Order: sequence, then structure tokens, then C-alpha cells
Amino acid sequence: MSGSTAAVLIVTHAAMHEHAPLHNREVPARLIAALRGVAAAQRAGVVCEVRNAEPVRDAEVLAVHAQALLNRLRDGFEQGLEQAGPEAPLAAGTWSSARHAAGAGPTAVRQLLLPGAPRRAFCVVRPPGHHASHDAASGYCYLNNAAITAAAVRSLGLAQRVAILDIDHHHGNGTEAVVGRIGSCAYASVHAAGYPGTGLRDGGEGVFNRALRRIDRRAWLQAVAELLALLDAWRPEALVVSFGTDALIDDPVGDLGITQDDLDGAVAAVVGLWPTLPLISLLEGGYSLPNLEQAVQRHVRTLARTA
Repeated sequence: MSGSTAAVLIVTHAAMHEHAPLHNREVPARLIAALRGVAAAQRAGVVCEVRNAEPVRDAEVLAVHAQALLNRLRDGFEQGLEQAGPEAPLAAGTWSSARHAAGAGPTAVRQLLLPGAPRRAFCVVRPPGHHASHDAASGYCYLNNAAITAAAVRSLGLAQRVAILDIDHHHGNGTEAVVGRIGSCAYASVHAAGYPGTGLRDGGEGVFNRALRRIDRRAWLQAVAELLALLDAWRPEALVVSFGTDALIDDPVGDLGITQDDLDGAVAAVVGLWPTLPLISLLEGGYSLPNLEQAVQRHVRTLARTA
């Protein structure tokens, strides 16, 4: 790699392969493709410190979710429940995968607090999380990984003002719905104006939305620039990125017409704007496996940049 680089913390767990519902695009092969991307970044010279995700703790879940949702996810499959919510099917390995995916962010926070640790982390997780609200799973999402991470940033003392930037194709309706429970947490999202039909305008204080009504990469790039300016004015002390790759050209679920250069450029802009802030990125959507692998490779390489 050219330029100055630093180690990147990678947090993942083999248990995230276990969630394998039928007739669903959110499949274990996504995790394999993402991990291939990490391996490619390592071959390109990125130093990755790999750690296993700890299962999320009940207290970390309850910082943003209702006890009833926790109970439904933990016990639902054994009780014969087929769905935890709309487009959130339950299978034998769902709870194991979801609790490790949700625990990856807090694991990263604890690691980043250690002396000499990296300042940036990428959590290679599935299932994704940004559609999960306070009391409901939906849209392939069971627990809100990004919101749980942001709450852990504050509760564990990594920072007190934390901003979540969501660049998935879809609006993180669940994240926006729970961000007010975290305290001193901003949320900014660029997304298509379709599913889930939310995020068509800014929310309350510190909630910024840019909804695109057509495939338009220039509008996407402009929206990212606007959101970064708004977050900069909000003055975050730590960053959480909901990193989806489904806005890329040819994704079978999303597609906002953006290129790999566009997606990588957005992350490079984040790194350039806040070079010293702790940053934890978490995988959200992305259903073209070749796109996902390439995007993750580039993402990890960009997170390693120091100059």
C-alpha cells in the first residue's frame, strides 16, 4: 500500500454463519464474501488485528431495545415462532448469529479502549441491524448493531458524543427510531426513497436524512457531502458507520447507481475529515457477492489510512 497506514481492528465470529433461513437473500455466503475482502486487504499490506465478537450482553441490548424483543429473539424459534417480524424469519441459528453480530460493536469498543489499540474497527457481521427498532425486528434485521455500538461507545467511556453515518441503500428506520434513547447521538443517512418508506425528511435534533428518488450517483455524492458537513457542525467525538454495499450498481436488492470509487470515496472523506476520532464500521446490507467482496477490501484499506 502507498501512503501511511495503521492497523485496523477486525471483529467477527464463525457463529454468524449459523443464521440460514430459507428463501432469503441475507445468506451465510455474504459473510464469506466479506471475509474474503478482508483477506485481500491483508494481502495488499493492511495489518488487521482480528478478534472474535463476544455475544452481546443483555444490558447492551436493553440500552436500545425492549425486553419483549430480546425474549422473542432468544426463545422464539424453540417456541415455534417462524418470524420475529416482517422479513425477519427465525431459524435454528438465528439467535446465535444475531447476538454475536450485535456484540461485535461493543467488543470493538472494549478493544479500542486498550493501550496501543487501533483507532478504527470494521465489524464483519450478519445479520445486519439498521431496520431493527426498539421493539421490532424487520427487514433481515434482528438487533440494531449500530445503535447498540453507539450506546456502548458512551457507556464504556470511549466518547460521549457519537455520530452514526448510514450509507446503506435503505434508510435505517430502526436506527433513527432508537437514536434518541442513546443520548448525545446524531444520525445521518443517505438512501433511496423506497423501502422502508421512512427518512424522507430530517428528524429531530441531530437526525439528518437525504432521500434519493431516482438512481443518481451525483445526487448521492452531493448528499454525502451535505451530511458530513452537518455532522461536522454537530462535533462528534466518535463515529459509527453503517456500511452497506447495496447502493452499488447491479446489487439485486438496492442499486443507487454508485460505483466502488464512489462508496470508497465517501469513507475516505470520513477518514479525512475526522482523522483522529475513533471509528467503528459495521456491515449492513449488500447482496451482490462480488460487489461485497471488492467493497470490503477497499473499505478496510481506506480505514487503514493515516495520511
